[in-house]
Amino acid sequence: SETLDPLPPLVIIVGTCMHAGKTRAACALIREATARGIRVGSAKLTGVAMRRDSLEMLDHGAEIAITFADAGVPATCGIDARAVARGCLNAVAAHGVDLIVAELGDGLLGSYGVSDLLETPDFKAAVGATVLAATDPVAAWGGISILREYGLTPVAVTGPATDNEASIPANRQSNIPGLNARTQASALADAVLRAVL
Repeated sequence: SETLDPLPPLVIIVGTCMHAGKTRAACALIREATARGIRVGSAKLTGVAMRRDSLEMLDHGAEIAITFADAGVPATCGIDARAVARGCLNAVAAHGVDLIVAELGDGLLGSYGVSDLLETPDFKAAVGATVLAATDPVAAWGGISILREYGLTPVAVTGPATDNEASIPANRQSNIPGLNARTQASALADAVLRAVL
């Protein structure tokens, strides 16, 4: 789609690279939100087509999980991911959910279209909250800096960077809380839902 339909609150999860904890964070948010009576739809907007991530989101309570593969795209590398992402979000919104949790596969500096989406005005305007998944404290600091260049400030950092106390100094420097999706899922959900609902 060339346009975005009216959307429910949209949470995006971006990462510093592949395997930074984006899907784990998405699933934790979906599980926590549905436990609170919120109807959640999910989308994977960029990356490589694997059903595993969307099936995992369904397993954690998403009412619908749409990916770019549903639009016939095997990967978002080398294509204009913006129209595909809009179509995915419109399809999720059409199900009447209360909240959309969208994962942007790959990393902030990758070639799968994440940067294209983050600099697109209608997409950015629709984002109610951003969560950054980072592999380590330096990645967290760099990811926060990059997101701020796009005019987005994450409500939380998650991923392996929050697996131990080493992440705390980086998070204090940025004033962004580090919340582990495995051990602090409720607090992560609180931070996100406060921002969007």
